[in-house]
Amino acid sequence: MISKLFKNRILKKIFLILFFIVLLIFSLAVSLYLYYLWYVNNLKSERDTFRKELVKNVNSKVDEFMRENNALPQYIDLRFTVKIEKESIKNINLPIYLRFNRNADITSSELGSIFCYKVVDDKYAFGVKLESGEWFNVGAISCTDEMVPDKFDRLR
Repeated sequence: MISKLFKNRILKKIFLILFFIVLLIFSLAVSLYLYYLWYVNNLKSERDTFRKELVKNVNSKVDEFMRENNALPQYIDLRFTVKIEKESIKNINLPIYLRFNRNADITSSELGSIFCYKVVDDKYAFGVKLESGEWFNVGAISCTDEMVPDKFDRLR
């Protein structure tokens, strides 16, 4: 009788210890997953901040071009380096996630960005699509998905 009670107490203690170990492992897994979600969201936000800064910097160069030439540029090239028509802009950095990368979903990601540039009369649309799916516009006209070039090309 005493040995049965002793065995039951030991089994209960072992079960309780195993239960807490499983609970600890589950808690760690959930914590790591939540940290991963926060980290990924933070990276997207950071990339979008750089996209906005790039568009503002390029837009200031478009304004300079307009003042010097009395006309809007016919195209902007953001594929490998920043070019406004044939003029390369040396002081604007273009890492891979900021380069124009046309894809079927028309979405910006860590693999590239979706831009639009369209001249309509004396106004223009210029912007970048953020990873949230919203357009960040700096031109007088708002960008739409239809303004994105069909292929990996210059923005016209």
